[in-house]
Amino acid sequence: MELKLIFPYSAADVEKIKSVFFGLLDKFVGHSKAEVQINAIQHLLKPMSAHGMMDAQCASLWLHCLDSSKIKIAKKFSFQIGLLLTKAGCNERVLIERLEEAKVKALQSKIDYQTLVCRCVDQLSKVDHSSDDFQKKLFSIGFDLLADSKTHIAASMIPKAIKTLMNAHPAHSTVKLAQVMCTQRSPKQVVNYATTTYRVNAAAFVEKQLPLLLTIVVMQSCQRDVKPVLDYLAELLSKKVRILLADNFSLIFAKLVTQASDTEEYQKCTKFLGDTIGFSINELVQSDRQKLINELLVQFNSHPKRTFGAFNLIAKHDNEFKPTLTKKISKQQLAGYIEPRFLGVLNFFDQRLKCPEVSIGHKRDIMASLSDIIKMMGSAYIGSVKHKIFSTLSNGLGIPGIPEDLLANSWQSFISTINVNALIPIIGQVIASLLQLYQKSSSQSKKKILNMCYNLLNDNRAELKIETFAKLVFIPEEEDFVQLNKLIKHENGIQSNVEFKTILRLVSNSLDNESNSVKILTLEKMYAILRLNQESLHVMILSNEEVDPMISQLFSKLLESVRSSDVKVSNLSGACLGALGAVDPGRIQVVEEALHKGFKKTTYSSVLEEDFAVDLIQVLVKAFLSFSDSSAADSCSFSMQEIIRAYKIKNDSKSYSSKSL
Repeated sequence: MELKLIFPYSAADVEKIKSVFFGLLDKFVGHSKAEVQINAIQHLLKPMSAHGMMDAQCASLWLHCLDSSKIKIAKKFSFQIGLLLTKAGCNERVLIERLEEAKVKALQSKIDYQTLVCRCVDQLSKVDHSSDDFQKKLFSIGFDLLADSKTHIAASMIPKAIKTLMNAHPAHSTVKLAQVMCTQRSPKQVVNYATTTYRVNAAAFVEKQLPLLLTIVVMQSCQRDVKPVLDYLAELLSKKVRILLADNFSLIFAKLVTQASDTEEYQKCTKFLGDTIGFSINELVQSDRQKLINELLVQFNSHPKRTFGAFNLIAKHDNEFKPTLTKKISKQQLAGYIEPRFLGVLNFFDQRLKCPEVSIGHKRDIMASLSDIIKMMGSAYIGSVKHKIFSTLSNGLGIPGIPEDLLANSWQSFISTINVNALIPIIGQVIASLLQLYQKSSSQSKKKILNMCYNLLNDNRAELKIETFAKLVFIPEEEDFVQLNKLIKHENGIQSNVEFKTILRLVSNSLDNESNSVKILTLEKMYAILRLNQESLHVMILSNEEVDPMISQLFSKLLESVRSSDVKVSNLSGACLGALGAVDPGRIQVVEEALHKGFKKTTYSSVLEEDFAVDLIQVLVKAFLSFSDSSAADSCSFSMQEIIRAYKIKNDSKSYSSKSL
């Protein structure tokens, strides 16, 4: 414990002062007069907390106030109990242990003491620097008080605290709810207590948490009779028990595989599940294979061994895929098994990542597992679905609460696994996304991301060639990116004395990228270049009767991008047009072409024409590459898939005939 004093005391002096101080504190807290104890609470508790003196020894002394025979002393202390929690979290264990004891005592005490304990829970829930583990345990204590008929009336004062903790840790709350339902005589009463807190309909409340709720109930079946709980849930949702379990089998089974304490518990739970539904586990596993695979892969990072074991069971009984090994499925075999279902897995991950009701913890599991799955699948499988993986990784960037190091690891797995030739078509988008991650990262992660970008380009210079490097000129001209820009300029043959026109041409070409993230970075750089080179810009505009063709081309591209549906792209395009200035339209030769670009009117005699199919696919590809929303990109993908199917286009086909339709 560090004692903060304004005078330079030695370590030995500090220890002496602490010893004396705690001796006095012991006398104050245990004093026979209530007034002395109350004064100590009023005048000593806050300063001690503020000056770093609240270690476990000190906290234990203060907690004796809860045992006082005079309720007014304990009551006074209960309002200040939050001061015992330090930012370092050193008193959390002491507090939880003491509250657990107080909870047990409250079940045999009068309303005054019950109210006192509930107030402690309420006050501690308001401390914003407590750990997740502490909050979860605090919720469990609070919910026990709320759900027990002996303490429910007193606990009616803490619904706000309970709700706050439930919202912060929804999965833990659901687990606790299920456990209490299985141990209490009336599961209906327990749910009613919870719904009173949330002020929602019981059926809606249960349905929202149903899969995990059912999982915990099934796991409780090893220890006690859970039929009353299942009967109540089925009645509440107007379903039969077997149908309820069958509809949620995939998630229940996935959780059983990873959370069962041992093989015996797993076998008991699966037997109960199979007997209740009326089918064997093998039959149930095959009933919705894709959904089960999705749920298992969410836990691929946190429980790799058990996940592999589950896949071994699934694959062995899959007529479409039977591993050659009789014991354990290999990583290579698992990759082959997942490959035809991988797009479905990625779609499932996207849905979970975008859903606001899914917990941050679950989303972290998805990103961590995705990193491991990419490595396992290998370059042979990753290249064909690179756009979808890129979309999923990009979705992770916009989710607050996912650690930047976890996101960086996922991107690292992607760019280190995929074949560089497969990466080339989207390398601009990848670099732009990494720069987006860079902007929101800490110093340590920033260094890792910069190294990731540099190594990607430097190690693959031969494969990338100058055409690719020419598309990467959007990197900001900032101190952190000096090495990166130096590499790109070197590969593009750009010297330190290169003329403004060359730089302008290269940056202007980057505007052709369909990705909005690349366009934003390009336009930001374009604006900075135009502002810093006004003199050279005026020469290009005013030196001849007509403006320089380069300026005309730039006008054309800016006029096109200013119509973008992305507000940031549109605004930056407008800013660049403003930096160009009010140029006489009569001196710009391509304005008319720019104004009508994208509105080409072509008449087709039939949708069976090859030209129609080609143009339609081109439009869809551009739209696919420009969408930041993965669901919109999925719609484009599906449309292209249907067009390919309808026109019977094959990989080895050099052309197709409309007659084949």
